[in-house]
Amino acid sequence: MKKILCCIISLCILISHMFMNTYAISYKSAKEAIDDANDFLLKKMDYENYYLLQIDGMDINDKLAQYGLDVFSNRPVFVYGDNIQASKKTTSAGRDFVKKVNGKDEYRALGYAIDGSVFPNPVFPHDNEGYAAEDKMWVKEPWLDGTKVRYLCSENGTVVEKTLSNNVLEYINKWIKFNYFHPDHVKVYTGERNYFVKNAVDVPEKLKDNFEDFLYIIQPPTEHAWGLGIAFYYWNGYNNLNYRSFLIKPFDMDEKDLDVSFSNIPGSTTEGKKVLIGVKVKSHFNTDLKGVNFKWNITTKNSDGKSIPLNADIYGLEFGGSSGVQSGSVDILARYKEECFYAEFTMPSSDVYVEFVINEDGKNPLESNVENNTVSTVIKPEKPVNLAVKKYDLPYYALSREIRYPLANEDIIFNFNKPSGASWSGNGKVNTALRYFVWVNTLIS
Repeated sequence: MKKILCCIISLCILISHMFMNTYAISYKSAKEAIDDANDFLLKKMDYENYYLLQIDGMDINDKLAQYGLDVFSNRPVFVYGDNIQASKKTTSAGRDFVKKVNGKDEYRALGYAIDGSVFPNPVFPHDNEGYAAEDKMWVKEPWLDGTKVRYLCSENGTVVEKTLSNNVLEYINKWIKFNYFHPDHVKVYTGERNYFVKNAVDVPEKLKDNFEDFLYIIQPPTEHAWGLGIAFYYWNGYNNLNYRSFLIKPFDMDEKDLDVSFSNIPGSTTEGKKVLIGVKVKSHFNTDLKGVNFKWNITTKNSDGKSIPLNADIYGLEFGGSSGVQSGSVDILARYKEECFYAEFTMPSSDVYVEFVINEDGKNPLESNVENNTVSTVIKPEKPVNLAVKKYDLPYYALSREIRYPLANEDIIFNFNKPSGASWSGNGKVNTALRYFVWVNTLIS
């Protein structure tokens, strides 16, 4: 019985370790945490002793440096000085610098960042009306010097040029202290303009592809420690300017994941024409991946509705890109982060079902989410268009004529010839909103 009890206890301990985040880390002292972070930045950016134990007479918060908080997933964050003083400094008149959250006093700030900027408390409730505004225009490259002209970008793609006032520049420059981590400089050392910014939390969806152009890095993340950035935006029709702070995750919190997407995919194509399908596999691992299994499934259906493989000989099915075979394994190097695969065939007269899957069982590499490891689509055939020249007359009494003609991905050329002595007023128009038809409207006077 005693032996069984010991086994049960051992099993419970083992299970508890399995469900712990093995990437979380704590340190014996703030100095140990600082030394580890500085070693990371020395290797990545050639900066020596970037983080310090004291700034402007303010000591580092030992607890946060060693253990972080729940909101930081118990990972280190480097904050200096007194949270009450910092909270009062950053609070506008008429607003609270401390609020009750889940029965606990939460101050607006945790203290100060490495450059002396206020480090916001991510638990403190938002009370800035601009935070929820839908007309934000984000200031691109707020760190630029020597010019007042900046580009402002909305989250729906609108870009405008604006000359910033002296007051606005002064407001921004209060935060822009040491521009060590602007994207072009970061790219020189890491090969990626967004190397640090890609880990930013809660980035606006439409700015994710180039958020490095907007986020000034107050302090960079390291392998185990959090970073902090700030971006600026106008709202309320350029009448208000605000900033928003963004936490930047440590690199050990990168989601270890593969995801697959189509890079080239026709929804339909003409029977007998070549079809090219492109698939991109992106790796979110920071290590080289060896022998990752993949496969293409390209099928049609017989008269009974049963799936059958597309006949490779009849339809010229070929594979290329990172691998020239239908199934096998591939290496994905951390240096490039992605691989591309292609399949090409001649379009038959029936639907073609295309599926690509990589690391289907999630075991090599180990993934907790394999839902994004598969992509699939259906390509539908279009009947070939009769490309013979057709002539359509416009009677003298008609002001316009509507012509319907199937498109099917073919090039169609219209030539308008007027009778002798007649003149055109108006234009021929092609409407492709409906895929299969073209309308031509003309007017003769």
